[in-house]
Amino acid sequence: MRTLEKLPNDVRVKVDASRTRSVHPDIIEILEDFKKNAPTRGIEFELIGLNLSQTDPVEEFGRVVINRQGQGAEKRDEILINN
Repeated sequence: MRTLEKLPNDVRVKVDASRTRSVHPDIIEILEDFKKNAPTRGIEFELIGLNLSQTDPVEEFGRVVINRQGQGAEKRDEILINN
């Protein structure tokens, strides 16, 4: 975050995340905030290879658990995750 804050105004920034396997939700939030506020500083921001609108990790976990329930031989209890 400090690196992004120290960037001069009126520059073009490219972040290449095309080889990234996973990103911590805090980093996604930082990039989203920077992208939203970059125009106020005259910064042109481009993010390559990463979709900032990734699914919520908790929702993704719930989806994986539910999908795996159908694959096992025995029936498992349903898991409910509330946000």
